[in-house]
Amino acid sequence: MSHCSTLKTLLLVIGLLCFSSSIFSQTQKEPKFGKIKLSQLQKEKDDKFPDAHAVVLFDYGVSYYRYDAVSRTLKLNYERHTAIQFFDNTKFDLATFEIPLYHVSGHGETLRKIKAYTYNIVDGEMERTKFSKKDIVKEKITDYLDKKKFTLTNVKEGSIIEVKYSVASDFATYMKPWYFQRKVPVRYSEYNIDVPEFFIFNKSMSGYFAPYIKPVKKNSRNDYLMISQGWAMKNLPAFEEERYMRSYKNYISKIEFELRSIRYPWGEVENLIKSWEDIRDDLYRNGDFGKEIKKGKKVESIVEQFKEGSEKERMVAIYEYVKTHMKWNGRKSEMSYQGVKKSLEKAEGTSGDINILLAAALRKAGFKVTPVILSTRDNGMLPYAPTVRKINYMIVKVDIGDKTFYLDATDDFFPAGLLPIRCFNGNAIILGEKETKKVEVKPTFGKKFVTQNILNLEEDGVLKGVIKKTKSGYAALDFREEYSEATDEDAFVEDLQNKTEGLTIESHEIEN
Repeated sequence: MSHCSTLKTLLLVIGLLCFSSSIFSQTQKEPKFGKIKLSQLQKEKDDKFPDAHAVVLFDYGVSYYRYDAVSRTLKLNYERHTAIQFFDNTKFDLATFEIPLYHVSGHGETLRKIKAYTYNIVDGEMERTKFSKKDIVKEKITDYLDKKKFTLTNVKEGSIIEVKYSVASDFATYMKPWYFQRKVPVRYSEYNIDVPEFFIFNKSMSGYFAPYIKPVKKNSRNDYLMISQGWAMKNLPAFEEERYMRSYKNYISKIEFELRSIRYPWGEVENLIKSWEDIRDDLYRNGDFGKEIKKGKKVESIVEQFKEGSEKERMVAIYEYVKTHMKWNGRKSEMSYQGVKKSLEKAEGTSGDINILLAAALRKAGFKVTPVILSTRDNGMLPYAPTVRKINYMIVKVDIGDKTFYLDATDDFFPAGLLPIRCFNGNAIILGEKETKKVEVKPTFGKKFVTQNILNLEEDGVLKGVIKKTKSGYAALDFREEYSEATDEDAFVEDLQNKTEGLTIESHEIEN
């Protein structure tokens, strides 16, 4: 029996068992919404973290299952209730909330039951500014992912914001991670789950701080059990992000979940943890991935232009064509959601659209091409166990003789073989047709700059002469990006001069 059909059967069975009663069991105590105390609002600094710019007063979350009688399916519900106090204006960005919502083939996640207040003191009394749902902005990230974003208004120094919302999901097997720690101190954070005994989840804790683990409870629901678990932490210091650090999400205290197996009521147990080989096979069969890479006819017009020269020269020429022809829309993906043909027509797309087009063109040109999937720095590192959830990017591996090149055609300033910093995030997965393997993709170039000064000290105490700066690798890329953002060359030089006190540039020359 297939995973899809057996899971649907299980959801129907659970639905029949709990049709007459809700399967949600309250497993936590939290403050009632709207009951912020005036005494808390009057505080000019936090008792535990007196130097904090802002503090998360509390952050409660719960995930639970409920049978939906209309759709006759089991829905996974996620609720969050949080409050943040601001002691100055440096952390007002925390008043903006971004909620990702996935959808595919008529199924998806829905944001609902959202309410929020901003609390201030006016003339000695507490004033509440109510959040308006009209302020919610919907942004399309990919064909399968939207983001709803809202910012609370009237936030000032001393304000407290309180937000409560829920997300109903058709994806009953995917449970969201919970982040206990933040970039500001957290006074209290608690997460609870209420799961049918049929679903067996792996739970992975990471970070420096360990939670208090609440006792497991088993509650009978007709002919099956609901398993309730919870984790809590208090007085967590702010996580300090350091320069050159990978995503801070790799290091903060958090808990993640992955469905390991399903134990069906009739006794069958289905293991869901896949190998990287299984994931590779799924991707190669996927119409937005493997099938697009093999669409040679769609890219013949590109390949025909570059038949002369050495293998490396041809590879670079095709890479430069795709890089120049395509404009990256800033969205990361491992798939080509619009396909090779439409990507060429639109001359714009996600990172997946662009790099799968590149892979298809190079493959048609006769190169040994292998897709490489990874998780970018801002998305967190790949976990030890194979999973598709963390994959959000794809690059192209090309082998010419005994040399290997990793290509990403999304950035105008990157030459062939130089990858954006976002791609360096621990292990990536090479999806070879015969084997898969983990590899740590490392920079092939460093960040190098050399300054040569030939200066004379004049009688008036002024240094005059020639300053020559040479930049290579990622330093050269940084320079080109800064240069491209300037209005013109004169404006760029003027800005450079203004950044150094006492410097006067009488003449200049910029090469490459």
